[in-house]
Amino acid sequence: LQIKTQQAQGENSTVSQAELALTYDLFDRTLEGFARGKNVTGGDGQSVFLPPVQGEMARSLVDRAIVIWQPYAQQLYPLLTATPTLGSTQLNTAVTHALDRNLQLLEVMNQLTSELQHQADREATLLQLCQTIGMLLALTNFGVLLSHSLRKLKAGDTELVRAHAQIQALNQQLAAENLRLGAELDVTRRLQQMLLPREDELLQVVGLDIAGFMEPATEVGGDYYDVLTCGESVKIGIGDVVGHGLESGVLT
Repeated sequence: LQIKTQQAQGENSTVSQAELALTYDLFDRTLEGFARGKNVTGGDGQSVFLPPVQGEMARSLVDRAIVIWQPYAQQLYPLLTATPTLGSTQLNTAVTHALDRNLQLLEVMNQLTSELQHQADREATLLQLCQTIGMLLALTNFGVLLSHSLRKLKAGDTELVRAHAQIQALNQQLAAENLRLGAELDVTRRLQQMLLPREDELLQVVGLDIAGFMEPATEVGGDYYDVLTCGESVKIGIGDVVGHGLESGVLT
């Protein structure tokens, strides 16, 4: 829509086309990662492996998203490789397709994000339970070994080492799971940051000095702002979804 508006007003749409290409690539690679596993670019610019989703519900949602996205992507792709001036028929077709598919795609991805969050919560709870059980087992073993060591110190030392190894294994498992969840949150945070206006866009607003900054309480927040030029008018939009975290960020 922004490219269409700019071309209708005789403005250069090169920056908007580049932004569309970046968003297209990020979403396409992320969706492929959810489906089959793929390296994607994290918020720090480094490559992060995004593993395929697990669970029947999550896989079903990814399949639904792919069905919506594939024809959508076919309509958008010519806009990414075209010259700065696009054909009106080609542009109108892509805009019409986008208006028809955006809400459908957002709804499916919202459900997928919620399902992944539920999975992460369940996995974190299970890992915490395993760690607690491991600690209790270690404490129990320690008590038994302490009394037994009065009779046989060498055997008690062996059991204590074994219990310590179990605790280390559980801690390593928890650290690995936290790393994976952090990578998924990083991709979501990068998607949200791309909704906000960039500095070079704000500098193009004639007659106004505009600065904006957003720092969510967690990796993903429920805040939003934008500055839109419409003819000779400048419109500023600010939104705040109650709460913070993945659900609020996706709703934003």
